Amino acid sequence: MQPQGTAPVNPSYIANLTARINGIQGTGACAELQAAVNEAAASINAGLAGIRAEIAHLESLIVMPTNLGGVITWITNFAQPYVRAYNTYVGQLATLLSEISALESAIGNAAARLTSCSITIPPMT
Repeated sequence: MQPQGTAPVNPSYIANLTARINGIQGTGACAELQAAVNEAAASINAGLAGIRAEIAHLESLIVMPTNLGGVITWITNFAQPYVRAYNTYVGQLATLLSEISALESAIGNAAARLTSCSITIPPMT
């Protein structure tokens, strides 16, 4: 598990990949575009896997006890850091989805610009 409240997603890395894709042109552009798309997909899939694992782990830990004394102790000693971490990861997932949208747009623009180029976009799951 990542330290509580940390984030597995680096939006600036994805933004840099998007900028790199936007700048691809000339000889070897198709191969360069395919390499950038493969790198982006691998990065996104790793980020998504990390987020999913953390959310699943944290969801299992944020079930509250049913008696009042247990609830008070649980909140004080246990739940607050995990709830904070859970909220961080949910926010990171939203950020990643936004970055994926910008990346997809850049890939589409690059593919349209490089008319003799055919690329395969690996699944981003």
